[in-house]
Amino acid sequence: GHLLIAHKATNSFPSHHMLTISILAFSFLYQGCQKLGAIAILIAALVGWSRIYLGVHFPLDIVGAMILAFVLVNFYMRSR
Repeated sequence: GHLLIAHKATNSFPSHHMLTISILAFSFLYQGCQKLGAIAILIAALVGWSRIYLGVHFPLDIVGAMILAFVLVNFYMRSR
């Protein structure tokens, strides 16, 4: 592939960008805000695609962030 943005090699798992937007999306969905949740999921998909396209994350970094976000939101919501 062609590197679009020069960057230092750092730990990339999980993607913090993806983790943040996924936590937001799952929180909206868990609270019953379907429209906001759907919008956040769309944004998350775009963020995930862009991170892979720019070469700063691997697909597993993105999927791992989404799974971690889902687990964290479920754990938090159930403990309330």
